Amino acid sequence: MSTITSTNAYEDLGLGLRQKVEKPKDQLGQEEFLELMTTQLVNQDPLKPMEDGDFISQMAQFGTVNGITELQSSFASMASAMQSSQALQASVMVGRSVTVASEFGALAETGDLTASVNLPNSTQNTIVNISKPNGELVRTLSLGEQSAGMNDFSWDGLTEDGERAPAGNYVITAQSTNGADAESLQIFTSDTVDSVSLGGAGGFTLHLSSLGDRSMNDVFKIS
Repeated sequence: MSTITSTNAYEDLGLGLRQKVEKPKDQLGQEEFLELMTTQLVNQDPLKPMEDGDFISQMAQFGTVNGITELQSSFASMASAMQSSQALQASVMVGRSVTVASEFGALAETGDLTASVNLPNSTQNTIVNISKPNGELVRTLSLGEQSAGMNDFSWDGLTEDGERAPAGNYVITAQSTNGADAESLQIFTSDTVDSVSLGGAGGFTLHLSSLGDRSMNDVFKIS
């Protein structure tokens, strides 16, 4: 009895596969792989059967390739769902007021400019300086003793001379004093969201009326 060697089986199978489907040389589909494995098992030399480890290794390689394809499909669906969720979240932000860390605050034609100062520790006195963008000092506010944490304050828009300051952006700086020690503090101001675009850190970018573009990760509070 003659025995068909595995080499001839591969050649015969390879010819049959080329006649069925023309695929790039570096691609092997699920159907072709299973047919190849079956033919290899049927036609292997009985005196030299395939080792269990070799067979398992080949099956594992196919499982890995097939699993990667399924994962890619799942990730694509997940990314699409996440983008839809981000778009929905972004749409409800338009018109809302957000608080972000910024040394700039916008004074309107009427009303106060409100902001917050973040104190790492309680302080005997907190001094807030409000200046024009060119550095000219407009007003100094003494907030007195403050506790640690976020502390709100407001500027009525009046200069040191008691006149109404023009509407626009102003630079706000603050420092705490405890005896002879002084420490610079972080300022938070609020602004209105005019529009939102997808992309950027946090999923989307907020376009604010006066403070420009900010990431969602920059937002401390939404009002």
